[in-house]
Amino acid sequence: MGEDDRNMAFMEWSERYQLGLPEVDAQHQQLFELVNRLHEIVVNGEDQSVAGKILDELIDYTVEHFATEERMFLAQQYPHYEEHKHEHDVLTQQAVDIQNDFREKQITVTFELLDFLSDWLKKHTTESDLQYAEFVQGKEELSG
Repeated sequence: MGEDDRNMAFMEWSERYQLGLPEVDAQHQQLFELVNRLHEIVVNGEDQSVAGKILDELIDYTVEHFATEERMFLAQQYPHYEEHKHEHDVLTQQAVDIQNDFREKQITVTFELLDFLSDWLKKHTTESDLQYAEFVQGKEELSG
């Protein structure tokens, strides 16, 4: 592993995740940052109680982020609101299950858990949220 590998973040924010919706993009960047902090804790072998605090912060922020998106969906009369909200609800339930399992010491924060968090965040950003961003941009073009 070269020095460059060590300096790279676990989840590197790049333009491919940028949706052109400033509030959503800023929140996505914060979510990436929290997953990166969690990754650092695991890599450095820090105590699981430290990981638990960041995990709680990540889950709380995710719930707050989903609420922001859902307010925007309603304000924009987004036609895929129900299915996107359902996706949020499923992800929120998965996050709460992880949080509960962690608190009950049934799981620890591991690389597998980090991969799961990374995968859903990347997928959610580049698929579901991109679909919403394209809808908003299409409305803006129509209203000119």
